[in-house]
Amino acid sequence: MATIQQASIFNVQATLNTQVATDLAAVTRPAWLPTLPTIYYVWPETEITPPAFSFSHIDVGAVDAWESRNVGGGLKGVAQEAIMDIGCWVTRKNNRNWNAQLNTMRDMVMTVVTSTTELVIKDYEANQSAPATTTFLVRVGDAVARGTVPDSNNPDIERVRMLVSYRWIFRSA
Repeated sequence: MATIQQASIFNVQATLNTQVATDLAAVTRPAWLPTLPTIYYVWPETEITPPAFSFSHIDVGAVDAWESRNVGGGLKGVAQEAIMDIGCWVTRKNNRNWNAQLNTMRDMVMTVVTSTTELVIKDYEANQSAPATTTFLVRVGDAVARGTVPDSNNPDIERVRMLVSYRWIFRSA
């Protein structure tokens, strides 16, 4: 029977989510944004309270990059790529600082992404509250901001998507 390896999709996403949230909390914010915006770890399916961040992941695909997929240690592997979609959400309603908030939240994400080139994958599958460090890395790549159109149901909500690419070697026994 095959065993899910430590460089799994779940572990990579949990590692990124936890580290980005921790790093966002450490960024110094201006006086008019005194508290860290709420972080939603999945695409918001219910009402959110802006300002807020949301994290979701978009699979790009896996590439067979090595002969017979041999990646060492008796394991097979593929080069896995994905995008972390970090949503920056604000409200325009009764908020004269909405544009400043939105751009500051973008700056916060860019500060974190710029200073993070790679992360050691942690084993959240084995222990979600105290994951062990693995010997594998996830590499953080480029970031791009994409504005979105106003929501017809919520015209006061403004959002910018920060799309951050990342890659690692998915391994299998």
